Amino acid sequence: MKKIMMAAVAMVAAVALAQEQASPAPAGEGEAAQATAPAKKTMSLANARNHIAEAIATPAVFADIMRQLSNEDQCAFLAEVNAALDVMQGSPEDKAQLYLTVNAAAMRNAGAGNLQNLLATTFSTVPVEALPAVSDYFGKELFNRGVDPAHPITDMQFVKSASDTLKVIEAATAGKDDAAVRDTLAILMFVKASNGAPENIDDTLLETLPEDVRELAKEEWLPAAKKGDYDAMLGSVDADEAMTAPLEVPITLDSSEGHLALMAELASKNDGSAGPSYVGASTFGLGSVGLPEGMNTIGQLNRIPITQNPDAPWNPDYKRGQEPDGYLFQDL
Repeated sequence: MKKIMMAAVAMVAAVALAQEQASPAPAGEGEAAQATAPAKKTMSLANARNHIAEAIATPAVFADIMRQLSNEDQCAFLAEVNAALDVMQGSPEDKAQLYLTVNAAAMRNAGAGNLQNLLATTFSTVPVEALPAVSDYFGKELFNRGVDPAHPITDMQFVKSASDTLKVIEAATAGKDDAAVRDTLAILMFVKASNGAPENIDDTLLETLPEDVRELAKEEWLPAAKKGDYDAMLGSVDADEAMTAPLEVPITLDSSEGHLALMAELASKNDGSAGPSYVGASTFGLGSVGLPEGMNTIGQLNRIPITQNPDAPWNPDYKRGQEPDGYLFQDL
């Protein structure tokens, strides 16, 4: 019981911190920005927070919540779920799997024009030790340019969309002590997603890094990371060794199930008239991956105080200038 209460207290602090600090990464300017037509909002961020534990335990619930949030709230909710995972008890492997599951689901349920900002949220809020697993999977599978031949993109389109997205990611990680490592892992994602084309993709994307770390990333970090060795990169920021996800996250490639060609979506000039097509709740790529055995979100996360009083410190709308729209147990 003591451990559970300590976890609950830690979670309250984490959520409070996330509410103050987590905000969607700013979109770039001009050509660098994706269209930002928001998804139609049918759930408030305050209401979504009541279901963080359930969203972590059941990927289909997370996906459903994401589809009901505005673009801005999608980024904020993802940041808060990542913060909640950070204070949960569990093995590094289990937690890496959950980070991968949650953040992949976020991409597959992004609102129109929101992929850049969600990627920036992932690379700025997932613990750096878990990012290698996320970067590897995102690059090889989720954003791989060859995953859907029906949506091909040219080398020029790929380089531009990757470079523009990296600018958004780097703006989100700016000021963090491990920003250079996070940004290099984002570059690694796009290098893997490129399938080696164009030939100079590594050097081109490394140009987005600050000069003081560019050479180190080029000569040491990136070559080693491409071979699965992250020790030098993570060691430079005194991080623990890279977490590895024990399970592969299944991806539905059947177009009838609404497979998303995410790299093509990222490269497209989305005018906001139509958002990404969504796969079904049970087949959106993560429905079969749930909470690892032995991890209990209900005990660790669901004991955050809930109140209907908008002036109370633990009300999710406290000092946020929003009209409360109802909370769990409001009719009891």
